[in-house]
Amino acid sequence: MQKGIFRVTVMQENGNELQVALEVKYVPDLWCNLFSIGSAIKKGWQLKNIGESYELSKGKNTLVFDRQSSAGDGCTMMVHIEPRSAGTENAAAATNLNRRRMDINDLHRLLGHAGEAKVKDMAQYLSIQLYNKMQPCEHCNIGKARRKKISKENTRRSDVPGERLFVDLCTIPASSAGNKKHWLVAVDDATDMKWSMFLKQKSELAKALFEFLRSRRNDGFPVQVIRLDNSGENKRFQSRASTEGFADLKFEFTAPGTPQQNGVVERALATLQGRVRAMMNQAGFTREVRDLLWAECARTATELENCMPDKTGQDPPIV
Repeated sequence: MQKGIFRVTVMQENGNELQVALEVKYVPDLWCNLFSIGSAIKKGWQLKNIGESYELSKGKNTLVFDRQSSAGDGCTMMVHIEPRSAGTENAAAATNLNRRRMDINDLHRLLGHAGEAKVKDMAQYLSIQLYNKMQPCEHCNIGKARRKKISKENTRRSDVPGERLFVDLCTIPASSAGNKKHWLVAVDDATDMKWSMFLKQKSELAKALFEFLRSRRNDGFPVQVIRLDNSGENKRFQSRASTEGFADLKFEFTAPGTPQQNGVVERALATLQGRVRAMMNQAGFTREVRDLLWAECARTATELENCMPDKTGQDPPIV
């Protein structure tokens, strides 16, 4: 058995929160977490019952056991708590989403370290009242330090969802838990919706993209134009288009050494990579864990990006 301090946030059913530092005893074979009211009383807390609930109070602080669990002919009184630690701080922040008032820094972390403008747009879209000022984020600064400035060069933007697609592939210097080493990102020109696919080898690109294009077509969004760089795997992908049922698909290849010609997806990929690094920095992952979970973090960053509106008042880019 071990002893220690466990810092938690008590989540009351009425929306109130109470920050508490519990003196705990760790018993490996114990199947549940127990709260000693007797120990609390010895430390100066007052106990009284309110209807069927029990209430502990000390000074201005009040803790209410406001949940019940059936136990034979009676019931057990319970209280909901969330741990306060680097690895679980987002759990408490997620609970606050339903309370329509939130620290902007908590929402920033909850949205996968999105930028301040994106956080404010999301808050307005969800009618969340933000408080506090956006503070410099150490995890973001480290995560985004290696970004390159990529210009967004696009001569004509499509206004038809699903019509035009930008695609890019990058190689990650580590194998994920599923042995994935390549990150394939696609961006819809009209809506900015993003998709992430993960490959073991570059030779899998054609198969992954054809499956993706079929799913888009089945969903009622047939892709008519696709822009890629002029790499060998993309040329092979083009050569198989007719036999795979995409004879009408138009290909736009960028000139060698001009990533700005595909700047929409290049910028999206750089943004997502920065957020992935920031999320893993905040979680405190070791190098080994970062290597194993990079693909799952990338998928999460992509899904979070698609949940957020690009401009205030607009719906998220779901097509």
